[in-house]
Amino acid sequence: MEFNIEEVFNIVKEPDHSREVLLKFQEKYGYDSVQLYRWYKQGLINLKELDISKREFDSWIHHFIVYKESGGDLWELSTENNFSEEGGFR
Repeated sequence: MEFNIEEVFNIVKEPDHSREVLLKFQEKYGYDSVQLYRWYKQGLINLKELDISKREFDSWIHHFIVYKESGGDLWELSTENNFSEEGGFR
C-alpha cells in the first residue's frame, strides 16, 4: 500500500506561502506587515483600535515570523516601496 503524504497534509512552500498570506492581510486591513510587526514587538498593538480580530492578528504575526525566518525578502512586503516601475525613486 502506497502512502501519498499530499493526500493527508496541505504542503506549502515557504517563504512563498507566507508572503501571499501577508499580502492578503495587508490588502484587507491596509497595514504594512513590517510596521505591524514592529508595533507588536514594541507592545503598541490595540486590536480594537486596529479593527483586527485576535485570530487574524495571531495568524498575521505567525506568517510574518515564518516568512522572515524562511529567508523571505521584507522588501517584497513593503507598502512603502520608494521605487517606481522604471527603477528610479518616486
